[in-house]
Amino acid sequence: MNNIQIDIANQITSGFVSIDSVKDFERLLQRFPDDPALHRTFSDLLIKNKLPNAASASYGKAAELYLKSGQLLQAMVSRILQWEIYAPSYRDAQLFFSALREGSYPDSPIKVFFNKLSNPEILAVMKNAAIIERPPGHIVKNFRDAENDLYFVVSGSLKQTIYRPLKRKGTTVYHKSHFHLSENEVFGDIYPFEKQKVSQSSIETITQVELTKIPKHVLSQICRKYPNVENGLAALYDFQSDYNLKEPFQKKRHGIRHHIVRKMTLEIYPETSVSVPIILDGYSRDISIGGTCVVLDAKDVHVSKSIASFHKTVKSARVKMSFPSEGLELKVSGKIIWTQPVSFKGEETLALGIQFQDLSPKLCGMLFVFAESSRN
Repeated sequence: MNNIQIDIANQITSGFVSIDSVKDFERLLQRFPDDPALHRTFSDLLIKNKLPNAASASYGKAAELYLKSGQLLQAMVSRILQWEIYAPSYRDAQLFFSALREGSYPDSPIKVFFNKLSNPEILAVMKNAAIIERPPGHIVKNFRDAENDLYFVVSGSLKQTIYRPLKRKGTTVYHKSHFHLSENEVFGDIYPFEKQKVSQSSIETITQVELTKIPKHVLSQICRKYPNVENGLAALYDFQSDYNLKEPFQKKRHGIRHHIVRKMTLEIYPETSVSVPIILDGYSRDISIGGTCVVLDAKDVHVSKSIASFHKTVKSARVKMSFPSEGLELKVSGKIIWTQPVSFKGEETLALGIQFQDLSPKLCGMLFVFAESSRN
């Protein structure tokens, strides 16, 4: 599956665009049957449409696919959401826990934590994990806030600003260091429980994020019932401390794939009228060497009048894209290889999968320079 086909899946699962029709989403899943994030997003849509039976099955499918792809935390979150609809049978829970233990997963805080726990202990933690979503630009935690919660990053990217006190001429000043947190990472300094700590950093969302949150007092109660859970927490914080020491440069690189919105102008040449182009504005991001996904501006009359007829008009059409950047303009040719009705900023519009054509190595390099120039 090439990169431009994957782009629409990435943009839907990251919340950049949305599909509000169950039937349209089912057609999309036929194109991407093994994408766990799409199944997870589809499950959320089924809940929104009050279809609990279908949602439960879909969350289960997402969990299976996440496990196969080695994404332990995301699989557990899908199971939590499934079990919130219908409590699992003893057999179903045991099968899931067996799959957790038998799978080969990359080292991560969640893996280190749960490797120490028995099945009842894992279940106790899962049942008390709240799943929360936050938009870009949201402050999750401020400097000097009380440390009352443990967070795992399920998806998205956050910026952590660490404040280190320095003495200068008898005055305390703070040196700031910036890091990125991404999926499978953890934050929240709550252990040991008897120590009352305040945050030495602030944490702000860069993109739409999903987190699991477990309050300190809840974990303390679980540890009183299951003392071994404390061993899991100790292992988690030891792992996180070693990771922070050994991988400072890797942490700074996290989040390098920000969700960049890049405005462009398109000249579309339908096969029925190749000499008279349709001029539209659109938004693109995650540009790859093979192509890009562009979401059309819904305010354009061609789109807002009739999505269905416009979809037929531009199918397989040639297209020229103009990328403006600091007074310059780069033009790239391509071909529309698929279309998909979507919602963008609450408006119905169309996403186009565009395959680049006649892209020389020099032009390819210039394209990526233009794309990078939009980063902050």
